[in-house]
Amino acid sequence: MEKVFKISEKMVANFASITGDYNSLHMDEEFARKTKYRQRLVHGMLPFSFICLIQENFPDQKIEFLELDTSFRKPILIGDEIRLDYTYSETESGKFSYNATWYNHLTEEIVIKSKGGFTLYSFSKEIRDIEQNQTSCLLDEVLENNWTINEIANKKEELNISLNSILLKKYLDSIINEGFLSNTDSIDIPISHNLISTLLLSTLVGMKLPGKYATFAKFQFSFPDQVPLSESIKLVGEVGKVSVASESMEVATTLLKENAVLATGKLNVVVNSPPQKIISCQEIKSNYIDIGLKDKVVVITGASRGIGAATAKLFAMQGAKVIVNYYKGKKDAELIVEDIEKNGGTAIPLQCDIRDKLEVKKFIAQVVEKFCTVNVLVNNAVKEAIPKNVVKLEWQDYLSELEVSLKGMHNCCQTILPIFKQQKFGKIINISTIFVDNPVTGQSQYITAKSAVVGYTKSLAKELAKLNIQVNFVVPNMTETDLVSCVPSDFTKRIAASRDFGRNLQPIEVAQSILFLASSWANSITGQKVVLNLGDLPFG
Repeated sequence: MEKVFKISEKMVANFASITGDYNSLHMDEEFARKTKYRQRLVHGMLPFSFICLIQENFPDQKIEFLELDTSFRKPILIGDEIRLDYTYSETESGKFSYNATWYNHLTEEIVIKSKGGFTLYSFSKEIRDIEQNQTSCLLDEVLENNWTINEIANKKEELNISLNSILLKKYLDSIINEGFLSNTDSIDIPISHNLISTLLLSTLVGMKLPGKYATFAKFQFSFPDQVPLSESIKLVGEVGKVSVASESMEVATTLLKENAVLATGKLNVVVNSPPQKIISCQEIKSNYIDIGLKDKVVVITGASRGIGAATAKLFAMQGAKVIVNYYKGKKDAELIVEDIEKNGGTAIPLQCDIRDKLEVKKFIAQVVEKFCTVNVLVNNAVKEAIPKNVVKLEWQDYLSELEVSLKGMHNCCQTILPIFKQQKFGKIINISTIFVDNPVTGQSQYITAKSAVVGYTKSLAKELAKLNIQVNFVVPNMTETDLVSCVPSDFTKRIAASRDFGRNLQPIEVAQSILFLASSWANSITGQKVVLNLGDLPFG
């Protein structure tokens, strides 16, 4: 059997409302942007719940799931079309097994796999003596925990829940039927009590164990019988095996009504690392003030996180007037400016898609209107560094990276150069990577784009040398920013440990080299690179 449905923002909000799973990865755009996924994900249990559509094959009886064994393979995004393929067969009288696969309908990637069993019940009138104002399966307010992998061992949490016929009908109407809005006829089927109970595992993981940093990987859940409605039930989770290396854990789960066991199971959960902490201005003031750039006007692209954020703060603490450019990270840019201003610096946040030449012209015009000139340009913006095998790369993957790293850089340089030429002074600092000379696998499009940055920097430096405009580039080794969060932390730690220095770079170290090249100490340097190699090749 095959069903295609589409995930909407409304469905995600309704799922959170009914289950109480307001996990930040699903509901908080700003938080999700800092994770390895770089955007909000759909609760995996939401598309999984469409397994209830097996009910359509039994119009005269009600199915009730007894065994559910499910793994979440790929992230699902709002707006994705999902195709559910399932089969079922009778194993003994009144009992059935099923196998189901959920695909991204566009890419054909498998996103969820599930197998299990169900039985059949006769239709019965649902209990109605319930609290009419109950809008969630949770009986108590639940706050989101934020346990890390190093803190989660031996933790135990529980949820007090209750199901009723109104909530089951609400789930059908606001989520299942919402996924088929293009259809003229709505689906009217009974919803499995045990299935809805299973969805609360999402809440246990997303809000409690571990909470904020969770990614649900897989679960097994078994029921001896049907979970009753309109009863106070307790869902208990207790952390078992924890693997710090793989950032994962197992959770034993039990569903209880008083002392009676209604279900048991096991969950596998990934505990993601918290977003990298951006260095504070107070720390910079205390430890990193060494070069003065007072009153210089500095434009930094891609400055709302990582290297760009540290660079913006370091320049500001040296007395420069900083333009914190961002593309999507408005809130982060504003927080950076707020931190700068609280510590006596001058900065403004300005949005610009540097791929668009007209936008860049308007952007630089705003800077000149505010500060009268530009003295330093730091081309830091980059698209992403998600590993991908070269045989799977399309030409569009390369173009997408070049649009930011090369075209965006050229748009900024070309727009600012008339200002530099008129004042007979200017500094341009571009960012490459050590992987241009010492490549790694899975980064072909990123390394290709950064190779273009190297060639562009050297040729531009040659053309502008007589005009007292210096153009240089910084070549950092692996730096601990959100950009590398897509790489497993165990791998980055092993790479760091293999070096003579025994570590990766911090964003502030890259910012210091950028600051040096922008300072008067580097007036005699152009067309050159500062390599932060941590003892790795290349030398010189």
